[in-house]
Amino acid sequence: MPELPEVETTRRGIEPLVLGKQVEQVLIHNAALRWPIPSELDAILPAQKVCSVERRSKYLLMNFERGTLIIHLGMTGHLRVCRPGEERRKHDHVEMLFSDHTVLRFNDSRRFGAIFWTETNPLLHERLVNLGPEGIGGRIGRPNLGPLRKKALVGGNLCCGGGGSRCCHRGAGGASKRSPRTKEGGR
Repeated sequence: MPELPEVETTRRGIEPLVLGKQVEQVLIHNAALRWPIPSELDAILPAQKVCSVERRSKYLLMNFERGTLIIHLGMTGHLRVCRPGEERRKHDHVEMLFSDHTVLRFNDSRRFGAIFWTETNPLLHERLVNLGPEGIGGRIGRPNLGPLRKKALVGGNLCCGGGGSRCCHRGAGGASKRSPRTKEGGR
């Protein structure tokens, strides 16, 4: 699964290439991802402009004039911006064609990724609403970790939005006081 920094790198990479562009057409070649791709995207997105590309945890949020496309890359998914006429690759499931003839393609060989559409606040979407504090660019850091460390010690379930267990443990300053190599640490 792409780690949080890779998702942020994807966001930074595609944002300047799609920002302000108007969608002309959406082609869904295979809607059978982890959750089915909304079939109405090909009717909703044309004529809308990309207003911003943000990230919440491991989800990319492409904000349009009338809603937000929520994209999760899954284990093997990626986005790429292509030139006009560039041949489609195997596992290119969705294409977004822009008015300048560039194309944004979602490719996912294992199909564990996901694409959702919402016309409400994307942070209240069922896939995002229960995520933890933001790990990169958020307000989590040593000065704000007191309550988080306590929660991690008590429940052991604290995790930064999008971080894996190793990443969260390090990000929380080693919230657990036990060494993983000692008898008490489980090895």
